Amino acid sequence: MIDVDRPGSALLRGLARSVGRHLQVLEHFGETLEGACDACDVCAPREDARRGPSATVPLPEDPALLIVQTVAGLTWPLGRRSLVALLRGSVTAPPSARRSRSFGALSAAGDAEVGRWVRALETTGALVERTTPDGFVVLHANVDAPLPQLGGHAAGRADTALADELRAWRRQRARADAVPAYVVLHDATIDELATRKPRSEGELASVKGLGPAKLERYGAELLELLATA
Repeated sequence: MIDVDRPGSALLRGLARSVGRHLQVLEHFGETLEGACDACDVCAPREDARRGPSATVPLPEDPALLIVQTVAGLTWPLGRRSLVALLRGSVTAPPSARRSRSFGALSAAGDAEVGRWVRALETTGALVERTTPDGFVVLHANVDAPLPQLGGHAAGRADTALADELRAWRRQRARADAVPAYVVLHDATIDELATRKPRSEGELASVKGLGPAKLERYGAELLELLATA
């Protein structure tokens, strides 16, 4: 148990008080605040915080639709990193983002995976980067853009015949590019491709190990190969 009465523990004593955080700061400087600030964990606690700890929320059937609807419903647009923090339920999300109904909706996925999903939606044009007059790069939703199929790669088994074809293609590309085979694609990426069988550039962009550079270099060839599976 933390001893809030020990010397130098003013901060801990403040945290233990059921008084608005902004009011505590103002009191320190001899000022006051009329009413609640409606912006801290005391004056405006999140609904999930009032309920207490809960189990991880299962992933929705259509993460792409949830992400686009979340961005479309934001009062204050967010950049990619802040959007991922919102969807993951991270404390690093901006205060305005923590009030979104989608806060923590993708907490069952990892940061890297949600980040890939966001970039996949950018690839299809469902999310569009814009720069604000203040120079901040934020994302806006284009609800008319096609949505890729995201997630779901953990279910099912890899198509072994397709995996063999992908490995054969990888060997050819590695020889042509004069690089080791793993530089072209890792085994884990091949296994995910053979399981999910993505059919579009957006779905391809959500596969682990396929960043923008590899998509530009290998994307068309991979989609052509996958189309025959």
